[in-house]
Amino acid sequence: MSEALKNHPKIAAVDFDGTIVKLVEHPHLRLDFDLKPNAKEVLLWMKQHFFLILWTCRTDQVLRNAVNFLNKHGLTFDTVNENAPFLDFNTSGKIYADCYIDDKSISGTIDWLKVKEELIEKFLKSVDCEKVVQEVIIEVVQ
Repeated sequence: MSEALKNHPKIAAVDFDGTIVKLVEHPHLRLDFDLKPNAKEVLLWMKQHFFLILWTCRTDQVLRNAVNFLNKHGLTFDTVNENAPFLDFNTSGKIYADCYIDDKSISGTIDWLKVKEELIEKFLKSVDCEKVVQEVIIEVVQ
């Protein structure tokens, strides 16, 4: 593993259409979308633990529409369709991430609570077990 990756957070690349928001006909014509259940809460949690990349095929105005929608809902990403700046290689057409969250990579639909469980299991248990356990306890109590 390169030195650049050892001292930085894990990187998560997250798709927009069908992953963060529900799929709709003619999404390029939309300015407003329906968030998937639990997407906002899990993405806000992920922002605390991961370097987040919005990873989408959208470009130009349709991309700006998606970013504006996310910002309106308090969801910000560290980069959009670009690699993390702390990587020791330049951005290319391929985004580097430790995990990719995309509705096209699973059969069925994205379950954001399951995504969170898997992220904790795979990436965070060994990093800061006590902090993650406390977060889970707080969620269960609420």
